[in-house]
Amino acid sequence: MDPNEALREITENIPVFWNPSTPKDTRLVMAEHIIEHVEALDQWLSKGGSLPQAWQRFPNPVIGP
Repeated sequence: MDPNEALREITENIPVFWNPSTPKDTRLVMAEHIIEHVEALDQWLSKGGSLPQAWQRFPNPVIGP
């Protein structure tokens, strides 16, 4: 599971979902798609997976002295 890809899918689909010109049937499919990615990201994080880079306080940590 790629947390960065999941977050990208979620954040790209939400504005389209909320757009009033998006047809209802498309919105239903998009809602299912968003939910799938939110659930996958939740499971990933619940099992100790890393945060998406955009959510990391220090996205590129320096290791070592």
